[in-house]
Amino acid sequence: MQDNLLHLIGKFRIEGEPVEVTRYGQGHINDTYRVTTKLDDGKRKRFIFQRINHTIFKEPVKLMDNIKGVTEHIRRKIEAAGGDTHKECLNVISTKEGNHNLVSEGNYFRCYDFIEGARTYQKVDGPEDFYKSGQALGRFQELLSDYDGRTLHETIVNFHNTEERFKDFLAVVEKDPLGRAGACREEIEFFLARESDTKIINRLIGNGELPIRVTHNDTKYNNVMIDDVTREAVCLV
Repeated sequence: MQDNLLHLIGKFRIEGEPVEVTRYGQGHINDTYRVTTKLDDGKRKRFIFQRINHTIFKEPVKLMDNIKGVTEHIRRKIEAAGGDTHKECLNVISTKEGNHNLVSEGNYFRCYDFIEGARTYQKVDGPEDFYKSGQALGRFQELLSDYDGRTLHETIVNFHNTEERFKDFLAVVEKDPLGRAGACREEIEFFLARESDTKIINRLIGNGELPIRVTHNDTKYNNVMIDDVTREAVCLV
């Protein structure tokens, strides 16, 4: 398996010769690997290599178009501000044919630079960590405030449509396929009483009060890269 992965990784425009690939992280959707390459001067460089779960992300090519567009926009603004583009944003590595992802035997793969000197955490140590992760989100939104979100593909239709999500919720409650509704009636009633809240976002968008903007929409703490030395949040991934 490792030989096959090394072969696939070699199809990307990475520096050096791939010499090692190991499972990486605790993600449960995509298959993630850390790749180490050997450079001509003997030094090592690392990359992140992923197999995209195309049973969930059914349009991986459009997904990568979105990611490439957003990350390049962020990269340009960080560079213009004199920031560290190796640490403060994701850098997508293209294939040798110039594509954002590789298709092999029905699977889709992508590659990023490995962000050195920072890591994600599964557990928050205190309020300060929450505060810093909030800063990272705010900076992400600021960097994308002038990006036209209408150019992005909707790769999972209605995934963030709260009205449609509520309809799905009602359908599951009615069917109660596992017989659990009786044990959580209080929680169900809580959401039923707030059905009108699910209509607010669509109404504001429809009448022009809420502008269309790029958002991350998976801003859990373990998607924030924390600097190993300063403990500052450096990148939202």
